[in-house]
Amino acid sequence: MKRVLRWSAFVVVLLVITCITTGAVINWVATTGVNEGLDQIRRENAPIAMASVQPPDCNPDENAAAPLLGAFRDLDDALDEFRLDGSIPSTSLAAKIPDLVAKYGERLAAARIALQRPRCRFDIDYVKGVSALLPHILPVLRGAKLMKAEAFDRRAKNDVAGSIDSALDLLTLAVLLAEEPIFVTQLVRSGMAIDAMGLIEAQPMTAAQEERLIGLLDRAELRQGLARALQADRAMVIQVYGDLLAGHAAGSGVPDYLAWWPMRPLVRREFAGYLRAMNDLVALARRDYHECKNALETVERSIHGSRTAGMFVPAVSKVALTMTKAQARLDLARLAVAVRRGKELPTLTDPFSGRPYGRNGDLLWSAGESGRDDVTWRVR
Repeated sequence: MKRVLRWSAFVVVLLVITCITTGAVINWVATTGVNEGLDQIRRENAPIAMASVQPPDCNPDENAAAPLLGAFRDLDDALDEFRLDGSIPSTSLAAKIPDLVAKYGERLAAARIALQRPRCRFDIDYVKGVSALLPHILPVLRGAKLMKAEAFDRRAKNDVAGSIDSALDLLTLAVLLAEEPIFVTQLVRSGMAIDAMGLIEAQPMTAAQEERLIGLLDRAELRQGLARALQADRAMVIQVYGDLLAGHAAGSGVPDYLAWWPMRPLVRREFAGYLRAMNDLVALARRDYHECKNALETVERSIHGSRTAGMFVPAVSKVALTMTKAQARLDLARLAVAVRRGKELPTLTDPFSGRPYGRNGDLLWSAGESGRDDVTWRVR
């Protein structure tokens, strides 16, 4: 009996030593991975803390945020049925447009006045990271959909100039959101740009509208928007993992047990995997879509099976596709203006193919996602 007890005690001690040793090895390897990931970010001079991604303050008299929120506050939830993806409203949805536009005519007028301001800085406490409140997202999203509805309403009434003005208002809103380093904001503004360009394409513009469009196109660059948003997202999640390793899980959206001391080696391993994936995604996001499409999907698949890292890595490939569609339409609009004015076409590369955009007379096109010229622009 004593021999059995001695052997049992020996086995227990051996298991404890094995667990401690394994945990120490996991912790050492993971810590090395975390340090390497953070060092890479520092070498790129990219933000590690959310406080570093906060846009600079602006003069209140130049800030469109407050008047826009006033114009878009408490809009009808029927606007949620609209989509910002270049789609045409269904027959049943189109039937609701006249009432919505009539109901919020004064709000639209107030928004147009707000859009004359050059900057837009919403009151976001970036230091809070994942706990930061974003109460402006829903009102701005509904406001953008209201502008889209107004453009369709004016087109249905044969008010082409008014429809283009509404579309330019929508593009102006997208431009004002350019410096907000929030991932969902960059996705939403891409949808705004796609819809605005779809409403403008093939419509005759006045000289004043054309000048306004050119000014907006100069400020509507989307190519680096994804990389900036991913950098901000990464800084936010670095803060979450830091809190977990410090024993705090409140407000992070992850289970409380991950903040327990025995879980720290596993959390560090997840942290290292997250940094490795996000650093790769940020680097890929700086390249044209045709160069990085497959690699983006590969990195996403490699991380989505993990416990926490998969929660924090966004659907980058889908967002990259949306932003690339928007950029292609913006580029085609710039080319269309040059064609209409009889000027030499600017040198622009199609992000879907890496080659110049196509042209056949008054028809311009991008290769698009399918590679079969499915993004077009007819010059009028």
